[in-house]
Amino acid sequence: MCDEFGDLFREPTPAATATPQTAVGDAVFDIETGPEPTATLEALFDFDPAKIAESKLIGATFDPASVKVGNMKDQTKIDAKIQSEREKFEAAVAGAEAAVAKAREDAWLAFVERAALSPFTGRVLAIGYACGGRVELDWGTEPGGNGAEHGLLVRFWSHFKSHLHNGTHLVGHNIYGFDLPFLVRRSWLLKVEIPPEAFSFTGGRWQWNRLFVDTMTALGCGIYGERIGLDRAAQFFDTQRKLDGVTGADFHRLFNGTPKERTKALDYLAADLKATADVARRIGVL
Repeated sequence: MCDEFGDLFREPTPAATATPQTAVGDAVFDIETGPEPTATLEALFDFDPAKIAESKLIGATFDPASVKVGNMKDQTKIDAKIQSEREKFEAAVAGAEAAVAKAREDAWLAFVERAALSPFTGRVLAIGYACGGRVELDWGTEPGGNGAEHGLLVRFWSHFKSHLHNGTHLVGHNIYGFDLPFLVRRSWLLKVEIPPEAFSFTGGRWQWNRLFVDTMTALGCGIYGERIGLDRAAQFFDTQRKLDGVTGADFHRLFNGTPKERTKALDYLAADLKATADVARRIGVL
């Protein structure tokens, strides 16, 4: 079993070694992700303006003959009415264009905000490990690039093989529903070798290696669909919660920001590890 984490979580030590230290006990891990570069996301972004009701006006032209003048005889008045209708039409077209532009912008912002949550639009930025009184926060040597992510994935599976060799566990919160599927699919994409023992897929059923322990699943106590977030679980056990003022959605922005902001992002990752370890101990899986 791991030692107490103590002050290591106040000053997490960065590490990006090619060969992780041999696992000496059960460990906690957590991944942090961010969106793919803007150019990649733009190529994947799909927006259909036809779904916006006002879009039918875009590209339309004003037809003076469509203006109903009734029994009007005065050409000046007729022309004035036609001009008034033309201005209304042009205003409606401009409004439609603005509405579609706003809808596109909103859809784009929502797409980018969610991008980090999918391995098809996001990438791994950092992986944290804690075991044996030691914390390792791995974010690679080329932050943000495919080379960095490739190295992160290689080192993760090296950690896995070390734990497999020693019969120890890798524990995380919601790793069955997020971390592990994300790591596997990014590994497939970047052609990182995945140890065959990591999972099995037979008879249409996916099964993770038993050395992976998911505290969310354990907390569910067998209740179908039960999902308890890490912050809520830590609050329930009245233990250290996640870093105040920062959420997972903030991670990539802080990570790619100033050195001070990156430190805050990595502090958030370290706090996640601490919260997961505390919860795991309370339910007896660490």
